[in-house]
Amino acid sequence: MTDMSSPPMSDLDFGIPPRRDRIRGREPLYLDIQDFLYDEAALLNENRLFDWLALMAPEISYFMPVRASRMRKDGSGFSREHGHFDEDYASLDLRVRKNATPSSWGEDPASRVRRYVTNVRAFTTDRDDEFYVSSDLLMARNRLSSTTIEMVTAERRDILRRNGDTFLLVARRILADQATIATMNLAVFL
Repeated sequence: MTDMSSPPMSDLDFGIPPRRDRIRGREPLYLDIQDFLYDEAALLNENRLFDWLALMAPEISYFMPVRASRMRKDGSGFSREHGHFDEDYASLDLRVRKNATPSSWGEDPASRVRRYVTNVRAFTTDRDDEFYVSSDLLMARNRLSSTTIEMVTAERRDILRRNGDTFLLVARRILADQATIATMNLAVFL
């Protein structure tokens, strides 16, 4: 049987430091991490983008690689070079400001979005104040008068840094399950 307490490093981590020991669900630290992820999702669901941006570390790396369907022998199926987005703090700040203005035709009126975060697994890292967190995301989105619900499912791999009573998001890798993202655009945050 495979030991799921410490998953192996892979090329999908793209510079995220190695994880060490599993933080169990009964530990207060795990509950704090889980609360952070739930609160982050609520800020995005409520379109409180400036409050969400305040959760980002100054050196944030926010990357959603393009996925390709490949045979197992040919690798993970995620591109290291190409992404749906590859953001730092300045570009996230620009996107948040753009989405907050009436000139943002892609998000005015704002999409109705619900994010569901589940299967949270947390690990220590080589830094006492940083934690590796893997979670699953289901994002359901509806726009304008459409009867269609757009969905994106993904695994998120995050590095969180302790910041007083909460955390800052230092890095996020969003690994979509779909090779073709079936949304009108990716103007919303995952």
